[in-house]
Amino acid sequence: MPRRCSCFGCRGNYDGTPYLRVISFPKDPVERERWILAMSNENESLRRLKKIYICERHFNCERVSVKGGKRPKEPPSIFPGVPKSVLKQVTSAPRPTSSTSESRAKKVQAAYEAADKIQDFDHFSAKMSSYFPGFNFIKDQKNLYLSRTDATGQTVKQFFHFQQVSSPFGFLFLNRVEKDGIEVSKRLFPLQKNSLLSKWSQIGYITDQVNAYEYTSQEILEHAISQLCKMTEAHELAHSTFLLSQLCLIFTPPDGRRFDIDTMIFAVQLHNLSPSAYKMIRRSGLIILPSTEKVKQMLARSLQDSNLKTLFDQLKPQQRLVNLMFHEVKLVETLRFFGGHVLGYSQNTAAGGDHEMLASYAMLKELLIEAGSAVVGAGGTVISLICDNCNTNRSVHSKLGGPGSCQVLSIQEQSMFLVYDYLHIFKNIRNNWITVDSKTLSFVVDGNEYKAYWSDIQKLYEIDRATPIRLTKLTHTAVFPKPLQRQSVPLVCQVFNNKTVAALKTFKGSLGISEGTIILTQAMSEWFKIMNVKDRFSAIRLRDESRQPWTADCTSFTRLEEACQIISTCAWQGGGGRKLKLTKQTAEAFTVSTRNNVDAAKLLLADKDFDYVLPAIFADEAFEKFSAKPDKEEEETFTLT
Repeated sequence: MPRRCSCFGCRGNYDGTPYLRVISFPKDPVERERWILAMSNENESLRRLKKIYICERHFNCERVSVKGGKRPKEPPSIFPGVPKSVLKQVTSAPRPTSSTSESRAKKVQAAYEAADKIQDFDHFSAKMSSYFPGFNFIKDQKNLYLSRTDATGQTVKQFFHFQQVSSPFGFLFLNRVEKDGIEVSKRLFPLQKNSLLSKWSQIGYITDQVNAYEYTSQEILEHAISQLCKMTEAHELAHSTFLLSQLCLIFTPPDGRRFDIDTMIFAVQLHNLSPSAYKMIRRSGLIILPSTEKVKQMLARSLQDSNLKTLFDQLKPQQRLVNLMFHEVKLVETLRFFGGHVLGYSQNTAAGGDHEMLASYAMLKELLIEAGSAVVGAGGTVISLICDNCNTNRSVHSKLGGPGSCQVLSIQEQSMFLVYDYLHIFKNIRNNWITVDSKTLSFVVDGNEYKAYWSDIQKLYEIDRATPIRLTKLTHTAVFPKPLQRQSVPLVCQVFNNKTVAALKTFKGSLGISEGTIILTQAMSEWFKIMNVKDRFSAIRLRDESRQPWTADCTSFTRLEEACQIISTCAWQGGGGRKLKLTKQTAEAFTVSTRNNVDAAKLLLADKDFDYVLPAIFADEAFEKFSAKPDKEEEETFTLT
C-alpha cells in the first residue's frame, strides 16, 4: 500500500488518485523541525507522528544526492488549495554544510587548496627543504638554486632554478631543470602560463617526473650540439664550427629540400678549394648545414672573400705547408669523377681521348708557377713538388734541376723538394721485374751479388693454389698480369707483402727458391709499409713497427736507406737490350724520391716543429689507383692514400 501524503488538504496516494513519489522528513532534529514549521498542518499533530511523508509535488527547489537517490535541499513550499494566509512564514535558512557529503567534500577541497597554495617567495623558500631532502640550497633576493651531487660531490645529478618575477599571473617562475647535466624540457610539467608555479602539488609532481625521466638519444645529441656551440663561440675554432654544421643535419626532415642556398654555395666553394676534402666529406655521410648565427656569419664572410687566403687565415702555421702534386694529364672543368665513373666530356685535340696532354714543358711549368704563387701569396709554404715518373713529368724534373732540391721556381725563398710518387715507383719495380729478359734482376748486398727470379713467385703461386689453406695472397692476375692490369697497385701488394716473404722462406729448400728473390721481396714489402704510413696508430693496431709514423729518432730512415742501396745496384747503365736490371729511370726515381722524402720529413721535424710525419702525404692523387680495387682483406692491410 503506497504511503500517503501528510500535507493538509493534499489527496496524494489516496484511493482513486494517481501514484506520487513521497519523501520522508529528515531525521536530523533541527532540519525535521524546520520542515514541520513550513507545513500548513497544525504543528503538534505532526510532531506526534514518528514518520512523516510528503509527496514530491510540494517542492520547488534543488535536489541533492544522498544515499539511495536524490532528495530536496529545502523544505516543502508548494501547497495547492491552501490560502496563503493559512501558511506559516518560515525562514529559508540554508542547511548546515555538514549535513551532506557534497558540502563536506567542498569544505575539504577548500581546505586543501588553501594549504596547497604557495603564499609568497619567502614562504616557498622556507618549505623547499621538505620537498628536496639532501639538496644544496643557494638563495638571494629573487633566485633559489637547488642542486644534488653524486657520492663524490663532483657531478651534479639534479639542478633546479626558481626565480621570483612580477607577473599578473603569479610570482614564482621555474627557470631551468637539469638531470645529469642535460636540461629537462618544461613541457613535461603541469605549469601555468609562462612556466609559473602556484601550488605545492606542482612541486611534488615535478620532482617525481625528474626522478623517473630517461633521456632519449636525440636529446643527448642536442645537448652535445649545444655544448659544441658554446665551445665554438668561446674559441672560434673553424673545424668545430664545421663539425657543428654537419651534426645539425640529423635534425632536418628527410622530405623536401634539405639545404638552403647558403649551404649549397658553401659546398661549391669547398669543392673549388679542395676537391679531395669535399669527396672525403661526401664519403663520410656528413653534410654541411648552417644552424647557428655564427655559422651563417662565417658563410657570409666566405661569400665576400672566397679565395685561398680565406682558407689559409684559419689554419695554424703547421697547416700552411703544402705539397704540390702535378700530372701530365689535364682534365677540362666539365669532366667529373664520381662513384668510380667518369662523367661529362672532355676535349682532346691530339688523339681524341678523354683528356688532353700537357706535352709542353713550358705549359706545365707555367701551371706550377701559378699554383705555387697562389699558395705563397696566401701565406703558405710549398714543401715539395710531386709527380709520377712518366716521360713528360721526368722532363720537368730534369729541367728544374733534376730530382732533389729545386730552386728554379722563384716563388719562395725556401727550396722545394722534387720527388716522384712512391705508388708509381712501387708499381714500376714489379713491372720492370716481369718485363726484363728472363724475368731476373741482379743486385748487390754487402759486396755479394744476388739474383731475384720471377719464376720463384710463379712456382710459389702454383703450389699454394693447390693447397686448401692458402699461405699467400697471390692470385693469377697478380702473378700473370695483363698490360692494363700492371697499372694496379693493389695487385702489386699481393706480391710484395709479409705472407709472400714467409712462404718463400718456407718453400726455399723444396722449391729451390733463390735467396735474392727473398731479399728483394722482403725489401720492397718493408719499403712500401714504411712509405705508406698514413695513420698515427697503424703500428699499434697492426702490431707492425714498420707502420710507425716518422719521428726524429725512428729506425725507418735507416731501413729506407738499406732499400735504396739495394735498388741503386740494380740500375741499367744504358744501351739497348736491358738485362738483369731495372730501368735507369725507375732506379733513379726510387733512390732519389726515397731519400728526398726522408729529407723533407726531417725538415718538418726539425724546423717546422712537427712531432711526427705521416709519409703517405708525399703521394700523388694517381688516377690508376682507381683502376683496380683490392678485396676486403687487402684493403684493410694496404690502404692507399
